[in-house]
Amino acid sequence: MKDIVHKKKHFILPLIASLLLISIALYIFFISRRNLVKLPLDRLPGIAADFGQTDPDLIAPGVLKQIEKNLLIDIELKLSQTDEVRTVSGLLVAWRKQPDLVLGDDTDKEIVADQILAIDQLYFGQVLLESGSNKKFKQWRRNFKQAFFDDNSRLFVNALEREDSNIFLQNDPNWITTQDYMRLLLLAYLERPTKDLSREISDLSGTLLPLFLSGPPTTIEGYGPDLNHPLISKAADDPLPSEQKPIPLISVESIDFWTCEQLSAFDLKWAEIANSWKSRLEEYQYEVGMPFPPEGWSPADRDLMPLIESGFQAETWRMLRTSIHLAEVGVMNEDFISFILGELNNGPLAASYHLLDGSVSEKQTDPALAAWSARLGRACDNRSLFSAAAKQLSRSYVSSQTNDFFGAFARRDEEGRLVIYALDQVLGLLALQ
Repeated sequence: MKDIVHKKKHFILPLIASLLLISIALYIFFISRRNLVKLPLDRLPGIAADFGQTDPDLIAPGVLKQIEKNLLIDIELKLSQTDEVRTVSGLLVAWRKQPDLVLGDDTDKEIVADQILAIDQLYFGQVLLESGSNKKFKQWRRNFKQAFFDDNSRLFVNALEREDSNIFLQNDPNWITTQDYMRLLLLAYLERPTKDLSREISDLSGTLLPLFLSGPPTTIEGYGPDLNHPLISKAADDPLPSEQKPIPLISVESIDFWTCEQLSAFDLKWAEIANSWKSRLEEYQYEVGMPFPPEGWSPADRDLMPLIESGFQAETWRMLRTSIHLAEVGVMNEDFISFILGELNNGPLAASYHLLDGSVSEKQTDPALAAWSARLGRACDNRSLFSAAAKQLSRSYVSSQTNDFFGAFARRDEEGRLVIYALDQVLGLLALQ
């Protein structure tokens, strides 16, 4: 009898100890999460309800394999402030082309870009997040910070440029890339809040906040206010006055309203910034011409405007990005959405449209524009727009199994070579998954 009691104690006591340790660990876990900052928005419109319910290999078979095979590279990066050279792995080169014998290309020579663009890496990071690849995202995050963070400015750079020596250099630290990286940190934090993410978000918020309070800095140039509203005062084919000079503008498509609103959890001044930008866009008047969102903000004139740079054309990618950012905070431009839907039903989108009548000079297949449109359809819950955009995107899919780019979204260059762009692949995945 004593042996039985002894055996029970021998079994029960370790079990009780294990349960006690588990309870303590769970208590610490939930207490630590309870003390973390809570974000004001609990979701990102357009994203799948569950990060784990997507599978890139099913929705767009071959795209990830093409990314891994033809676009992911390891590089040697020289840091300007120290001349230190470091090896960074897993970065997306901007594009790769197939050689063409008719054009006299050397089939043994790789035709690949000399640039590694931050925007490509950032959208790829979002692909990993939205497909539930938390482990891969953590590795991506380490690689991105190692390659794109500039210690001097405490900002992230726009691109890495290849030198003659085959070593890459950082180029153009700026607030836009830093803000877009912050978006991914917030998206990761929304799903799995941790002290590490909270600390990094808080640090970057402290870097960006002064820039936004004073601007943020202008990034583009354009015409507008000197014409006293160009769509009214000038005919479409009239030249701009010779004395007029372009003015510095903030590109509206760069402002991420969702990110600004989420950052208000870390500093309430971000709420003022988000509301200010949101109200500007909501109050923008489409007095004459097409219902296009504005492209620039003039800090000097404190006014929104279209960019009058080349024949009164509005760039499609800018308008789509702006519309997505607005839809993510509940602001819809139904007239613009209807226009884009009509264009997609009649073929591929043009690179730009005339501000007065929406006319175009030519249309060329651009998978990125179709993918952005599909993402807009998801963000505003417009199934017709999503379906039309996804159909156009599918026309760029390389379905021939004998093609080296089988499974990718491709387009042709000016001379007819088949090209795969990193941006097309990652946007295509984000549109469909």
